[in-house]
Amino acid sequence: MKHTLNFLYKVCLICLVSVLVFVLPAIIGSLMFLDLSLYLKVVTNPEYCVVMSFITLFVTIAYVDYMNTKANSNANTCK
Repeated sequence: MKHTLNFLYKVCLICLVSVLVFVLPAIIGSLMFLDLSLYLKVVTNPEYCVVMSFITLFVTIAYVDYMNTKANSNANTCK
């Protein structure tokens, strides 16, 4: 059960990183201009979706690699 919960925790972290990377520029822009409709316009814009999908993919892969490296370094120090 512990391994399952650990796996689900890591999957949730990966999903959280992906969602934050995708929507954070739109949130920052809407906060700068204090306009919630700007957030909806940006997030539904096809060009934004394409560009942020690639950026999100690369950042998520980098985050998974970081998590894997961190787990391997912790495993090596425990021996």
